Amino acid sequence: MMSLAIATFRNKMDREEREWSTRLVTSLLASALVWCVVVGLALLSTHLAISLKSRPPTPITILIPTAWGVLSVLAAKFAKVFSVRAFNSIRWKRVLFLLAPPFFLIGLLLGVDLTTAWSLLSYEKTAQWTGCGLLGLFGGMAALFVMSGWMLDPNEFSLHGFYRDRIVRCFLGASNADTLAPDSVWNIKTDDLHLTCLKESITQGAPFHIINSAVNLFGSKSLKVRQRNCDNFILTPTSSGSRVTNYIDTPDSLYLGTACAISGAAVGSGMGLATQGAGLAALMTIFNVRLGYWFENPKAVKNENKKLKMKGHEHPSRKERWKRPGFSPLFLMAEAFSLTNEERNFVNLSDGGHFDNLGLYELIRRRCKFIIVVDSEHDPNYNFTSLGEVIRLARIDFGIEIKIDLKQIAPSKETTTYASGHFALGEIDYSAYSGNEYSKKGASHLGETQKGTLLYIKSTLLPADRCAHISSDVLEYAKSHPDFPHDSTADQFFSEAQFESYRKLGECIAENVFGRLRPNYSDIEDIISELKQLREKS
Repeated sequence: MMSLAIATFRNKMDREEREWSTRLVTSLLASALVWCVVVGLALLSTHLAISLKSRPPTPITILIPTAWGVLSVLAAKFAKVFSVRAFNSIRWKRVLFLLAPPFFLIGLLLGVDLTTAWSLLSYEKTAQWTGCGLLGLFGGMAALFVMSGWMLDPNEFSLHGFYRDRIVRCFLGASNADTLAPDSVWNIKTDDLHLTCLKESITQGAPFHIINSAVNLFGSKSLKVRQRNCDNFILTPTSSGSRVTNYIDTPDSLYLGTACAISGAAVGSGMGLATQGAGLAALMTIFNVRLGYWFENPKAVKNENKKLKMKGHEHPSRKERWKRPGFSPLFLMAEAFSLTNEERNFVNLSDGGHFDNLGLYELIRRRCKFIIVVDSEHDPNYNFTSLGEVIRLARIDFGIEIKIDLKQIAPSKETTTYASGHFALGEIDYSAYSGNEYSKKGASHLGETQKGTLLYIKSTLLPADRCAHISSDVLEYAKSHPDFPHDSTADQFFSEAQFESYRKLGECIAENVFGRLRPNYSDIEDIISELKQLREKS
């Protein structure tokens, strides 16, 4: 009817009204299609249950669920092993990966409906359902659903809490000299500390901790993030937020371990630039493979404070303001259907690498004069993907150009396995201006620096005749493990030898880069000048 009305009155509608009407019809048709699929599966499952009860199983009844399971497992395996670039280069894998999530969801819904119908048919012979009985049953189920939805925290009812506790025990616990159980693998409260406690380091000049994460914006109406589906979201001792959501004072209740776990939440329903389809987001949510975190939206806090100020009330303290998400099914649905945006009271955060895997973006935005970046990502072919992406983002968002010769690191044609060097020096041109609003803002409050230097260090091994500075045990480990030092980041269970080899390699590379510098310098320009000389000699 809506389509007929639009066709009849199209001459009386302006372009904006026609587009709005078309969008409305499209949304209604999509909703109707989903409803038809769900109802159709329910009816089909009832018919199948009756058929299976009246006749013995046939080979086809075994073959279909088997094929469903095999295809789902293959898609999950490819999603874990292959990158987005690998999928794009192999057509049949891309087709399989795109078709597998909806195929799995339909099979899962059909399986649930079939199990329910089978149970009801079996129970029907012994139970006589009355109208009041059915009403009481569904009423009780609805009440339990609502109570559970309000009581369960979507942040704690996920893998985030487990992941956070393991990170805290492994890293922060190792530096906790006051612990009463140093060998315990369980969470110890005194291991963690509030992120705002690190503000004391600001008075000493350094370091200022900037923990990067990505705010997932799949449902955002902003054209600036339409293709990216995310934006960089920082967590610091003083403030937290992003350009899209604005910034607020960091809550006192936010722990350092929580911030680190958010920054390392590599797997979940929302993965920023690394997201490989809405179907996969639904699967991740259904199976609760969620490392992400729902963080109070700075924009919502700003609006709330503005309303309180207009009423004459004082702003709530950070401790009073910090609260948990409300009705959890709404947040889970937002994750499952990729509806996360910057307009909700809470925003969905995930791994900082889903936007910028090097942590370079925020430093460029602050117009830092000398930036040191350490790249230890999985990059066996030396494609420098993460660096290339952040160079592109800096040019698009700020009009800032970064020029760096990666041949200083990339392997030569003779030795494709080994790198040419450990580091490269690049030049950052802050004077370029693209007319972007963020560039204007950055120029006004981030200093007048026009030129900067980027020291880019990469986890590499050099040819045998240039490896004298690398420890012998690291070289031995590399010979017996060809993937070293570019093991996949999917490997989350390092052995003792593997962990120590990576740690020692980093120490050897740092000593090779900085150990040859003089102990005292009067200016940062002297350090940059000497680094350039060392680069030319290498």
